[in-house]
Amino acid sequence: MVKFLIMLVGSILVAVGINACIVPYHLLDGGIIGVGLIIKYTLGLNAGLTIIVFNFPIYFFAWRYYRSYFYDSIYGFLMTSILIDVLAPISDYITLSLATSAVLGGSLIGLGTGLMLRFKICTEGIDLLAQFISLKTSLNIGLLIFFMDLNILLLGNKLIGGNLFYSIVAITFVGLGTTLSTLTQKELA
Repeated sequence: MVKFLIMLVGSILVAVGINACIVPYHLLDGGIIGVGLIIKYTLGLNAGLTIIVFNFPIYFFAWRYYRSYFYDSIYGFLMTSILIDVLAPISDYITLSLATSAVLGGSLIGLGTGLMLRFKICTEGIDLLAQFISLKTSLNIGLLIFFMDLNILLLGNKLIGGNLFYSIVAITFVGLGTTLSTLTQKELA
């Protein structure tokens, strides 16, 4: 029950961050969510559904080689993707400045992602991939996600343009939010 509540709260934070802050200004995010946003902006398809489709190969890999991570993450990834589409209409009702949207959106996405990662729940395949790499190398998962996101952001900027500076601000706050929310009490002391 606790894991379900964490998953729900984390997914809502990510979905609100995307829809209330990132989408109104056509900012980009990284990871598979970023790919979903690129497709939403260019083709008008639902971002959540696109996220599910593009995550399939990564989750197939997890199911095949890391079943415990697959079972822990599949529900969080599906819930997050579905809530991104369900909460999409809020982008029409919330008006924030561009700078506030980048900072708040990135922070909400990072906090939601980090909250779920603390319980070994991933919101998407890039997070799951970063979690695998972190386990094998002891690299900080927040930093891994940040660098992967940055690469997708740069690719998205080449494809659709947009406001690169504020997209970088947003993913910086995603990385900070994820890192801060995954730190243990020992690391905070």
